[in-house]
Amino acid sequence: VRQVMADRASKSTVGLSDFYSRNVRPALEQTKIMTPVEIQFIAVRLEKIENMRIPEPEKLGLARRFILQSLGGLASSVGARTGAVAVSNLADLVPQ
Repeated sequence: VRQVMADRASKSTVGLSDFYSRNVRPALEQTKIMTPVEIQFIAVRLEKIENMRIPEPEKLGLARRFILQSLGGLASSVGARTGAVAVSNLADLVPQ
């Protein structure tokens, strides 16, 4: 999940929050590996970054850092809580 979002954020921030809402958020909700509050926080933050009035390269950097930080511990915490199978299933849920 982290890599899909980071790759998306390396190209453009346009539509990043929509991509998260349509593709990543449903997978996170379905697997219940994050709380609804955490999932919503990511959505709000991505939308704020997308709408900032700063140059695109700066927005790209902010978006990538935020994604890597917010989803960075996700894989390790999922592995600890539910095993490696959940990680591969979550990865399968997010369209590439």
